Amino acid sequence: MGFMRENFPQFKEEMPTIATIVKKDIGGVKDLFNTQGVENLKRLIGEEFPDITLIPKPIKEEKQKKEKMVYFFSAGDYSPNKVYYELSNGDEKEIEFNQLIRKMKHDKSAQKKLHLLKPGGPEWPLSAAGNYSLVISNDPFLMATKSTGRVWANSSCENYDGGYSMGPFSDIRFGNCVVYIFEADKPNDGWPILFNDKTLKGRDTIKVGIKR
Repeated sequence: MGFMRENFPQFKEEMPTIATIVKKDIGGVKDLFNTQGVENLKRLIGEEFPDITLIPKPIKEEKQKKEKMVYFFSAGDYSPNKVYYELSNGDEKEIEFNQLIRKMKHDKSAQKKLHLLKPGGPEWPLSAAGNYSLVISNDPFLMATKSTGRVWANSSCENYDGGYSMGPFSDIRFGNCVVYIFEADKPNDGWPILFNDKTLKGRDTIKVGIKR
């Protein structure tokens, strides 16, 4: 009756009469159920209301599909809270970090590690923001000494005695550029012959693509 009062307010005045009728009909249904059983009751309802089905439709089970996904983060977002991923059919989706971690409950070890590595987590790397300067040049001397004589010489294959010692000379030949990174407003006095190994943090190479 509460359902009828809320959904059919136009029958407010007739509610006492309707309640009496409904009570009587419910009593008759209970008697049919007790005397003839539920199957006969279903049959009688089906004959009276042929457009209504009392058999629930089976729920279609969704099949889980396992596939490799390509995932990525939004460009320029250094503390992302969402992961973007692409399915094999090309569809792009997104999921929040915390929701992704909850879905990893089948792998407790990975779930624990993600909690540590997520943005703001205990192992999330702190920003190395500060004053930096770059030297970008195709000067042959700077290219030839991009590893030789530097603090990283022993770990570089492009050192004069490394496995790819001809790399710098190949870069000179093709006019590639070397990039030196300083944690300072500018290179130290005496650069490039002299350098401060505390402010010179690394280097990279900008290579020119040549189509053959």
